[in-house]
Amino acid sequence: LCQVKEKKSAHFMVSGGYSQLNKFFASISLSEANFLGTGNTASINVQKGKMNSQLSLQYYQPMLKPNQTSRLISLNLVDTKPYESGFSDYNMRDYGATVQYGFPIFSQNNRFTLGASFDYIKIGKYDITKLSPSYVNFLTKHPSPYDQIKVTPGWSFNNLDKYLFPDKGTSQSINLNIGVPVGRDTGTNSSNFRSLGYYSLEYNGTWYFPVGKKGFNISPHLNLGYGDGIGSDNNLPFFNNFYAGGVASMPGFEPNSLGPKNPKDVTQPLGGNVKLIGGVNLIFPNPWPNMLRTAVFADAGNVFDTHHVAGVHYEKVKLKNFRASVGLMVAWNLPIGTMQFSIA
Repeated sequence: LCQVKEKKSAHFMVSGGYSQLNKFFASISLSEANFLGTGNTASINVQKGKMNSQLSLQYYQPMLKPNQTSRLISLNLVDTKPYESGFSDYNMRDYGATVQYGFPIFSQNNRFTLGASFDYIKIGKYDITKLSPSYVNFLTKHPSPYDQIKVTPGWSFNNLDKYLFPDKGTSQSINLNIGVPVGRDTGTNSSNFRSLGYYSLEYNGTWYFPVGKKGFNISPHLNLGYGDGIGSDNNLPFFNNFYAGGVASMPGFEPNSLGPKNPKDVTQPLGGNVKLIGGVNLIFPNPWPNMLRTAVFADAGNVFDTHHVAGVHYEKVKLKNFRASVGLMVAWNLPIGTMQFSIA
C-alpha cells in the first residue's frame, strides 16, 4: 500500500536587504503554484526601497498546449525615485500590463518569447536647472506622460548543469523591445495619446568551462546593448538607457556609474544607447560548492551615447575609451538570496 501526500504549493516570503542604489529595502511575496487546482502559478510581490518601489501581480500558465507553449500575464506599478536618492533629478511612475507567450524551438533548451505591453509613464518632480541638458532636450521635444505600446520578442538558450553556481554549459539570450510610434508631439503640447517610437536590443551570454579535475572553471561573459529611435522619435528615451557598473556588471565601479555624466552634477550617470561589457572569471574550487563561489575576475567595457547634446561630455565608441577592472569576487548563497561581494 502506497500513500501519496500532496506537497504544499503556497509560498510566502518576507525578505530585506541593502544595496548601494536602493539602500535598505524590504520585500513581501506570496505565490500559489497550483492556483485553484489548475497547475498555474499566481503571485503577488511588494517591494519598497528608497529609489524603487514596486507592486507586481503575475499569473503564469506553463502549459497551454501539448507543445509546451506558456503564457505570462502581469500587472505592475513601479515608482522610481532617483530624485530622492541623488541618482538623478527626476521621478517616474509606470503603470503597466503585459502578456507574454513562450514557445520551445527544436529542443527544451531553446525558447522563443513574444510579448506585448501597455504602460502609462509619467515623469515628474524634476528641476530643469539641475536636470541634464540631454534629459531636458528629450522632455522638451516629447513631454510626459506617455501611453507606451511595446512589442517584446526574445530568444533564450540554456543548458547549464545547475541553476545556482553552475560548472558547465551556457546561458544566452537576445531581447528586443520595440516602442510602437503612435501620436505626435507639437512643441510642449502633446496629442491625447502618445506612444514613443524606439527599439533596444540586448544580448547576454555566459559560458562555463571546467579546467582539469581540481574544480577550477573558466567563465567568460558578454553583455551588449544598442538602442535608437524610430521615425520622428530620433533617439532612445533616456529612461530606457543602458547602464553598467557594480557587482552585477562591472565590479570595481560604482553601480550604474559608467558612461556620460550630468554636467550639472558629475556624480549623476546618464546612461547611454550603447553598452559593451565583457570579461572572464576564473572560479576556484572550495569545500562548499553549492553555498559559496569565489573567483578572480577581469572585466572591460563602457556605456556610450551616440546622440550628442550640447553641454554634455561624450566619449567615442573606441577601444581606448573602455574601462577595466580586475579583482576578487565572492558569492554566498543564503536562505534570503545570494549575496555578492567584490574587491577590485
